[in-house]
Amino acid sequence: MTAPTSHRNPASVWGVPEPFKSIYSHAVEVTAGTRLLFISGQVGIARDGTPRVGFSEQCEQAMDNVEGLLSAAAMTKVVAAAP
Repeated sequence: MTAPTSHRNPASVWGVPEPFKSIYSHAVEVTAGTRLLFISGQVGIARDGTPRVGFSEQCEQAMDNVEGLLSAAAMTKVVAAAP
């Protein structure tokens, strides 16, 4: 038995090239029992396919990509309460 899955390739991250669409997704959501979102390694590439210049800009873009994937799956960030 396999769990139901949803592939996530939203417009907020760079487009997967056509030859790879059948074998790659930025994220895959599994919904058996509980929702799990498996996110592939993200890099500092903007949604238009251009890499950001500089390490810190690439890190920011990678995190923007992760946030975009979470948003596309209707998942929100959990912020811990201050002690």
